[in-house]
Amino acid sequence: RELRIKAGLTQPAFAEAAGVTKQYVWRIEDGRQNMSLRTISRIAIALDVPMSALFEGIEARPASLVNRSYTKTAP
Repeated sequence: RELRIKAGLTQPAFAEAAGVTKQYVWRIEDGRQNMSLRTISRIAIALDVPMSALFEGIEARPASLVNRSYTKTAP
């Protein structure tokens, strides 16, 4: 959000430049959306910043491990 605002882009203008929906931008900025590297790259291009700028100030957290059982079902 900070980089988008610094670039002078509204959410709709940024969404269009990055090739995503306004709802997707909202979920990213709200911390509710995971992104692929491809999307991160498009966002960096839309903001005219290196990809690394999108990660500045973010501390790494250990991933929570979830024990999920997987059962294959017959078609």
